[in-house]
Amino acid sequence: MNYPHILFAKLLNLGVAIIALSVCICSCGVGQRQASQPINPYDLESPAKSLLPNILTEISGITFSSEHTDTLLAVQDELGLLFHVSPEGSLLAQSVFGKKGDYEGVALLNHRIFVLRSDGTIFLLGVPRGKPSSTEIIEGLLPKGEYEGICGDSLTNTLTVLCKNCKVDKGAEQVTAYTIPVDFSDGIVQISQPISQKIDLHVPASEKRWFNKPFQPSAIARHPVSGEWYMVSSINLSLVVADSNWIIRQVYPLKRSVFNQPEGLAFDKVGNLYISNEGDKKRKGNILMFEQNNMEQ
Repeated sequence: MNYPHILFAKLLNLGVAIIALSVCICSCGVGQRQASQPINPYDLESPAKSLLPNILTEISGITFSSEHTDTLLAVQDELGLLFHVSPEGSLLAQSVFGKKGDYEGVALLNHRIFVLRSDGTIFLLGVPRGKPSSTEIIEGLLPKGEYEGICGDSLTNTLTVLCKNCKVDKGAEQVTAYTIPVDFSDGIVQISQPISQKIDLHVPASEKRWFNKPFQPSAIARHPVSGEWYMVSSINLSLVVADSNWIIRQVYPLKRSVFNQPEGLAFDKVGNLYISNEGDKKRKGNILMFEQNNMEQ
């Protein structure tokens, strides 16, 4: 025979158990969501800013020198000049490598300098002494299109070039990267045919707003520690991070008040991030440095 008070006690205990289980499940769910949320390793609103001289108002590409880790190589998109710049913005040296043109990026690979023109033409500098007469011009390697990003990967001896506006990407949620193998055997630079890689731009709905127009990257660099690909876009005003297999992992919005016109991207050896911005009639070009945060929690 079930007495009323015994039945009530059983029901009460059952209710407490259900509530406890529900709290546990909810807590676990919150923990999983928090654990899966990526943490930006850079505070993109608090950079150290270095202003550049007027000749670099149109700065368009940067990379670190292999010989001097405290020196950036830079190009601008009007003159065929290579600049040596300190991270603090001082102009250390400059040299002519070509005629006036729309130069959009610079990369370093095996102590050789590669400059990208917007039509996909690549200029190989330092053959043998970096004088204008020794610059090798590599034409027709890439399909017709507009290009604005190049970087070198010393681990694989390859160059990577990004399409900004190419026929192959029109109407598709993708952007194409071209990997170019480079052989330096016997002191001779031999460049192989590029291998295309489609970067899928399908991202979570919460990040779709950053791709409300075709993604047009301005620069690319590979993180020296994580191996991730970082791509910055002035038009989309965003910093996109993809893993080593080109799968997009995160899209970070950029503020125009901080990034006037982000066109160049580089990392130093410890993973600090550098982004160069073109200036205008009112503002100088600049280089912004973002220290990598401690990711330990």
